Amino acid sequence: MATRNPTACYLLLTICLNFLVIMAKANQTEVSDVGFKNFVQSVNDIEAKLGKQLHGKDENSVICVPSAQILLGLLYAGAGGQTASELESLFGVDNKQLETLANFQKFTSHLEVPEIKIANTGYVAKDLELKKEFVEKGQKYFNVTVSQLDFTKKVEAAKTINSWVESKTEKLIKDLIKADDLSGDAKLVLLNAIYFKGKWAHPFKHHDTRDADFYLTKDKTIKVKQMAQTSRFQYAEDADYKYLIMPYKGSKLSMMIILPKDHETFEKKDISKANLSSLKFEEFRVQVQLPKFKIESTIDWIDILKEKIPTAFDGRANLQGISDTKLFVSKMIQKAFIKVDEEGTEAAAATAGVVRAKRMALEEQEFIIDRAFAFSIFLELPGTLGMNEKITLFGGFVKKPEFEEDSPSSFHDEL
Repeated sequence: MATRNPTACYLLLTICLNFLVIMAKANQTEVSDVGFKNFVQSVNDIEAKLGKQLHGKDENSVICVPSAQILLGLLYAGAGGQTASELESLFGVDNKQLETLANFQKFTSHLEVPEIKIANTGYVAKDLELKKEFVEKGQKYFNVTVSQLDFTKKVEAAKTINSWVESKTEKLIKDLIKADDLSGDAKLVLLNAIYFKGKWAHPFKHHDTRDADFYLTKDKTIKVKQMAQTSRFQYAEDADYKYLIMPYKGSKLSMMIILPKDHETFEKKDISKANLSSLKFEEFRVQVQLPKFKIESTIDWIDILKEKIPTAFDGRANLQGISDTKLFVSKMIQKAFIKVDEEGTEAAAATAGVVRAKRMALEEQEFIIDRAFAFSIFLELPGTLGMNEKITLFGGFVKKPEFEEDSPSSFHDEL
């Protein structure tokens, strides 16, 4: 344990939504298909493990693992020793930094679709000198530019940082940090924003939306705005859950909804153990009823990651590739937002044996979402098969749907 007090390095995440791509491409280092597949799987594994933690909570939640992964990748560009080894284990990669950074570059290139906008930035205290190699890696692999900021003027500094966040999240996320967060030890703030906006391939009609009962428990209900339609969707089921994939218009992005077959399954079963990769989805005509909902969550990633990368968050941190000043990560905060309505989705960021779907005698299925459910938004990778080779962008749980109408709806604008 170091005897001197290390300096705080703040990692702040924001999750957001939009429809333009601004991530610039850099020359890519060669990476193997197997290595990249393992890297993508590590993102999905973190989402599944985090889902297990969120599952036991009573409130609605939304997370964006890729946003956290990108910031951790930027941190990795300046990590060494045990801290670097812990990050490599988390990423599912070997001790090859340039290849790992190239995996991040390839990962973000797959997110360069019209429905997603990604932005990275950093702010460094005027008295902290960053190493040239770290700055160059940040620009090459993450398209991040670091600017100087006077952290001694805490109010002005917080305003500058929050202004950037608002500009990248269409003002959905405000006041990410407070002036008091920028203590005298704060030296570096890293930020990532992912903004997603997608229209349904099969939109719901407003006149079909009705008030309906939603079961909070087996015996307690509330009224929600329930959307309804009948269209052809990919559908599967196992002993405990039904699964529905609802695609977004003109893209490889889709939302998966996981619905328990009874009102007590969420309490009795660990949904994170659902073997999605073994499911066989088939196309059916499906009667869908889905409540409109909005969720905003704040996630403390240090609580989630402290067992996986413990040295990053205290005096043992080896971040000598960033600066000669002793640094550690004191905050890693994610704010995430999602809205689902008739037109589509806005989202900000951020098992046992093989189970096959049982083919039904009737072509039409019912998928009535009137109880707690899980959701994920995923991007299908080109030329791949199986859920393990898709990138999960957002995931969460809806325990009590809440929706406040916007005026006017942002979805009336063309993407």
